[in-house]
Amino acid sequence: AVKITPAILEVIRELREFMIHSQEFGVADRMDLLALKLWQELLLMREINMKRDDFIEARLYRIASFLQINLCSNIDFDKLISENGFSRRSFFRHWKKYFEVSPLQYLHDLKMQEAGRLLLVSNMKIGQIADLLGFDDFAYFCAVFKKYYGATPLQYRRQNRDPHSAS
Repeated sequence: AVKITPAILEVIRELREFMIHSQEFGVADRMDLLALKLWQELLLMREINMKRDDFIEARLYRIASFLQINLCSNIDFDKLISENGFSRRSFFRHWKKYFEVSPLQYLHDLKMQEAGRLLLVSNMKIGQIADLLGFDDFAYFCAVFKKYYGATPLQYRRQNRDPHSAS
């Protein structure tokens, strides 16, 4: 979207005036110069908008990093969103531009990936892994894990674990 600034309005006004006299000597050159000035204004505006988008993108990736680092914690999304300068509505609107899944699904995927990793590299009991990742209900954790990986946690561990790891 282009924001019509006073500078852009002035260039458009001048172009309209010259259009009436476009067949006169030298007017086409002046119109070319005004078109170039308009193009420069639009490029400048694009750079300003890109810097704003870069700032938004950086904050979104900071939130994603926070979720990765704190996936085992109880995360207050409303607090996290406001601490990063977003309203709830704008956060979800911007998140959708950069990520394919919702923030909750993103966190869920991180937890499932961590569960799979822990099953392969540790001797932790499945219930301990579920507790660590914030699942209060062991059966629910197993059902979610099976839906994500196509196998129960125990089946996944037995099928994929290197016999020499976490002995």
